[in-house]
Amino acid sequence: LAMPEIAIGLFPDVGASWFLNRLPGRLGLFMGLTGARLNVSDTLRVGLADMAILQEDRERLLDRLASERWTGQTAADDNRLFRLLNQIQTPDYRALPPSNLATHEQRIARLSAGDELPEIVDQLLTAEVDCDWWHACMNTLRTGCPVSAWLVWTQLKKAQQMSLKDIFRMELAMVSECIRRPDLAEGIRALAIDKDRQPKWSYPSVADVPEDVVAAHFTPEWDDETDPMGLE
Repeated sequence: LAMPEIAIGLFPDVGASWFLNRLPGRLGLFMGLTGARLNVSDTLRVGLADMAILQEDRERLLDRLASERWTGQTAADDNRLFRLLNQIQTPDYRALPPSNLATHEQRIARLSAGDELPEIVDQLLTAEVDCDWWHACMNTLRTGCPVSAWLVWTQLKKAQQMSLKDIFRMELAMVSECIRRPDLAEGIRALAIDKDRQPKWSYPSVADVPEDVVAAHFTPEWDDETDPMGLE
């Protein structure tokens, strides 16, 4: 599981402003900045997954979900789902791959602390850590879009006091501006089309991104009357 949008000049969307803020020790910020890939043990550890199932049970579970007689009533369907999942064999958690977060979560919390994004980025990139997983995270941060880093930083700060409905509105405004600017097209070109993995971002570093460029991603601020998605 990962939110690697910084690699293409986007930002963690689909309501990520909501759930990344609810992870411990600024892990949400770290995931957004580094595209950190969490394995099954990591996701269970921080509550991004409720259970693990064996690969050979995946199709059987999907078949059961499709054939179940759902009522459309939340409480009744929750009970049906609970009983169904309890019938699925789960692996011995001791046999799952080791959790990278178990090793690094205290380091992540310490290095991601602070009130200035450029300082946090510098702390992360200069930390001496001998670990392939950590190096992959830092490579994504080092080569990722500087504007995206600011979007991650700002969306998480703004979303702390927002409802989920307002978060979706904010993310719609953000993606509208990302589509208008050149970084998203350049990131997709470098990663998915030409595949040279050498994007030329509009600004060379996090410290070089103007405040007004970041601010433009967070307007307009829609309400119930002006919401283009019709959310009420």
